[in-house]
Amino acid sequence: MAVLVPCAVAGQQAGSEVVQSAVVRASLTNEHEAARVRVEYTLSGAVPGSRIPATVLTFGSEPPTALALGSAGEPASFSPGPGRAQVALLPVEVGNAGEARVVAEYTVPSPVSEVGGALRGHIPVLSLDRVPQEAQPGLFHGEVNVPAGWTFSEAFPTGLSRSDVQEGAYAVYAVDLSVVPATLSFRAYTDGAWHPGLPLILDVLAALIVVGFSFAGWRHLREPSA
Repeated sequence: MAVLVPCAVAGQQAGSEVVQSAVVRASLTNEHEAARVRVEYTLSGAVPGSRIPATVLTFGSEPPTALALGSAGEPASFSPGPGRAQVALLPVEVGNAGEARVVAEYTVPSPVSEVGGALRGHIPVLSLDRVPQEAQPGLFHGEVNVPAGWTFSEAFPTGLSRSDVQEGAYAVYAVDLSVVPATLSFRAYTDGAWHPGLPLILDVLAALIVVGFSFAGWRHLREPSA
């Protein structure tokens, strides 16, 4: 299995490639098994056959494994980098529509842990070492497939929510963003009950504060002038 490390090929193209879109799909069968993640970036200014550096953060002691590159699934592996990141070089290929793209798949060995009766999930997103042309809606599309019985009480990014699409016994949580996040994270429950998440609690507290100030202002206006 080849170990990928930065080399001069990437340096020759550095700064000329621009990310046009990014799609990430992660599949989890249950809380006890690994997640398989597929990423696809389309680029402008990229030369087919060149390689572009990418990084993926790790959570805990187990880094992502089973890296496969390109549409052919070329076996490779990550190499350690600073800050518990893993570094790889991804080959640029030509997509079905003639666009330049990079494709990779990898496995997250332990994406979910149980904390206080909830399932906490972290799916690290492999990120290219290239900036997007501009932040624009739909630049990033992410999907997480989980068992249909799971319900998310909170997620990061906050837009990650259940879609109307269901694939067999799995539910699909999806998000569209103008930037590429470093991770897709969530807190989920399997009991079928509704559990308020932190964003909802903060929204309720903010609403209560606004109502309180409004009531105080109304009382002040109702008081007779001295």
